[in-house]
Amino acid sequence: PEPIDLLRWGVPGGVQHAVSRAMQKDRDIRYSDLSDFINDLHIAERKPQAAEGHRGTRWRASRIVPFVVLVGALVLILLSLNRFFGSRERQHRPPVYKQVTFIGEVQFPVLSPDGRYLAYMVRNETGEYRLMVKDLNTDSAIEIYSAPRFWLTGWSPDGSHLLFGAIHSDTEMGTYIIPRLGGEPREIFDSPWPWSAWSPDGSQVAKLGVGLNEISVVDLDTGNTRTIQLNVDTAQPGDFAYMDWSRTHDLLLFQADDTKHESFCTIKPDGTQQSVLFKVQYDPKALISNPRWSPKGDAVYYFRFSMRGQGVMDLMKLPVDPNTGKKAGDPTTVLSGLHTGDDAYSISADGNQLLYVQETRYANIWLVMVEGQEGNLSAKEIELTGEETWKSRAELSPDGNRIVFGMSRGEDSNIYTMKLPETTNKIETLESPRQLTFFKSLSDVPVWSPDGREIAFYSAQGGTPRVWHMSSDGGTPKPFENAEFESAVGDYLAWAPGQEIIYRTVGIRNFNVFDPTTGESSPLVEPDSSGYIFGPHWSPGGERIAFFWNREKGTSPMGAWVKDLNDGSLWKIADAIVAPIGWTPDGEWIWGMRYDVTAGGLSEVFKIPVDGGEPLTWVSLPFDKVDFDRVSMTPDGRKFIYSKAERHADAWIVENFDPDED
Repeated sequence: PEPIDLLRWGVPGGVQHAVSRAMQKDRDIRYSDLSDFINDLHIAERKPQAAEGHRGTRWRASRIVPFVVLVGALVLILLSLNRFFGSRERQHRPPVYKQVTFIGEVQFPVLSPDGRYLAYMVRNETGEYRLMVKDLNTDSAIEIYSAPRFWLTGWSPDGSHLLFGAIHSDTEMGTYIIPRLGGEPREIFDSPWPWSAWSPDGSQVAKLGVGLNEISVVDLDTGNTRTIQLNVDTAQPGDFAYMDWSRTHDLLLFQADDTKHESFCTIKPDGTQQSVLFKVQYDPKALISNPRWSPKGDAVYYFRFSMRGQGVMDLMKLPVDPNTGKKAGDPTTVLSGLHTGDDAYSISADGNQLLYVQETRYANIWLVMVEGQEGNLSAKEIELTGEETWKSRAELSPDGNRIVFGMSRGEDSNIYTMKLPETTNKIETLESPRQLTFFKSLSDVPVWSPDGREIAFYSAQGGTPRVWHMSSDGGTPKPFENAEFESAVGDYLAWAPGQEIIYRTVGIRNFNVFDPTTGESSPLVEPDSSGYIFGPHWSPGGERIAFFWNREKGTSPMGAWVKDLNDGSLWKIADAIVAPIGWTPDGEWIWGMRYDVTAGGLSEVFKIPVDGGEPLTWVSLPFDKVDFDRVSMTPDGRKFIYSKAERHADAWIVENFDPDED
């Protein structure tokens, strides 16, 4: 392009140089960082204008005097009008986005109250998590702690300490505080759950117990702990989540949801005055999460999905009366289109800076075929899909020749099938996935019927999340009206060798065993049983179910369990975190994988006797770490399907993110 000073008079030389450099074809000459370009523009803005030297100088000068007179007159008029009307309207500064980490795998970043420091988690070469603190003024970072697993919660109000949860082993875990520059951590709770909050004066810490419907508050000076029982009848929640302590109100803020509504609730630290601050109808495309008080106490910020299938969120703001702490208006959008996929964020004490995780993630499906004799087996893999879209856990058909899975495109996700190659060597024979559903909603976690002729899946089509079914060859999907699903996508169904289907029911702890012909269902375990259940799998005869169960109120021991549907008996077949992934054809063994809390997912597959006993190693899948709930296999242990997830995430800061805080 021509130099811009030929097109517009009065452009400073520094600006001309910066624009010319920014538009160079040679990438070695172009700016490599946007901040360098902006800095050059600021320098040019401060430098005096060089004398005009082009041929058009005389022509332009002949017109400049009337132009200046006109501009001056307009300025005087505007100043007079402003003085006359007494306008005090502020000129809002636009938001400025700045990337502050360049690692690609940042987790749980939190900004210090003064905005000077960033704390975050990152994994090292051995798989452990390192707790890092970065000085944003100098860009220097130090490691202050490490552990196998972490949940970084936040800073103390004065920025001197950090609060985090950690798991060191199957039995050693807790919630800790640690000085900003490192040192010996202090345990304040014996459980590591991620939702905790400091009191405004830093003397107390509150923790929301997962699945316990209670808040624990510890006095850091005395070590005394009191328990606040949350009133289930007030919010009708299926679960409680998140936690924040107002800096201006004597109120704790948390979230309480069910399958019909999502709610933000408040309660005083003494357990009184629990009330619903904000309540919306459940919308699977616009789920809300992580409410946080504004520094002034005049609003609550929160995230709302705008494109859930692609992990895009909007930052919302709910006005709150600063005197009463009650809702004072309808929510508005502060920032839109944040590619985060992660609802973690923090706000500086002056309300000027927002820290969030900019994240991209996708998952592709791999086929693993096991060859050789038992004791001398090898695994070969082939990637079946290559798009950078999110794909749910794929399931093998009963004959082992096809898979079914959910895939997200834009705001929606739909159900697809795909024929498998006969060997891992015939890459050229891969067929494209075939789309079965065409819903404008979220549809996911599909499973095959025992004969392979039907597919059951989750869908929020029509507004209410239910279990649906359709022919595996395509056709019109139909819902099971009496099978309302857990609102959160990400779990999976299980179809028996008979007619019953297991699905995640309301709340997050239990599954229902559903009979499609009668519409009747019954809980997999008693509703008042403690802990969480994951990954139920039917035995070949349909009379038993194996599943992972954390039965003891969120603490160890935990492991693989079996339930006999004939007599209702329950027994554990493996301690530690062992998750069933299938049954052998004779029903005598259960295929399992171990999730090691000190290393994350493991790739080893083994067989466990159905009555308990020493497991036998089968094979290791050719992946570094395997999430057991993303694995499907044939009963003979010769073919595996794995949906491998990839994630790229870094911390970003947005200055001037809220125009009302200018």
